[in-house]
Amino acid sequence: MGCDQRRVFLELGSATAGTLAYLRGFRCCLAVADAAEELLRLGSEGPEVLTAQRLKALLPDGLDEPVDAVFCWDLLNYLSQPALAALGRLFSEIVRPDGLVHALVQTRDNTIPDRPGRYAAMGAETLFGEAGESAATRAAPRYTPWDLEKYCGNLVVDRSVMLRNGMQEYLLRVTPDAAGPREIPALYRSGGEFWGCRYRIALLAIKQQTKKPR
Repeated sequence: MGCDQRRVFLELGSATAGTLAYLRGFRCCLAVADAAEELLRLGSEGPEVLTAQRLKALLPDGLDEPVDAVFCWDLLNYLSQPALAALGRLFSEIVRPDGLVHALVQTRDNTIPDRPGRYAAMGAETLFGEAGESAATRAAPRYTPWDLEKYCGNLVVDRSVMLRNGMQEYLLRVTPDAAGPREIPALYRSGGEFWGCRYRIALLAIKQQTKKPR
């Protein structure tokens, strides 16, 4: 899809057929960074290399328009605090003011799969996640809403849903000048399951950013 359409979405991971098929129903383009593995590698290095400019080099060529929404899926679980900070600075540069960032964060379990999963939009409220083949796990940082706002800079929690599997689903909003961590309202709860389930806000970023003007 060419990036000359009205809305621009950024997929930090790899594209899936389901997501591409779903997005055909919207006036948008999807820029695919396929940068999950490189972000994980950079996250293991010292904070001195984790600059927004370094991360910007991972973005797809031709992404020269402000981004309306970013899909992180479960990637934030695999990033260190310095990496989150660098990613937040990058988002403040490339995402338009009031743009959205979607993320899934493990808040209940102490471990997560060793590598990020792959996700596909299968409908208006259905997101399918596929785990990797390895059974290996790693420690989960269990970032709280306040952690995300503290480390990600100009991102604030717009809304959040607690899923049955212990994952917290977030829509984060990019603000021009975030004042840092703040009091966050009580979180909503959802009956969503993790793999092949109905999510209440997973695709809200698409819906909000592509709704037609009245």
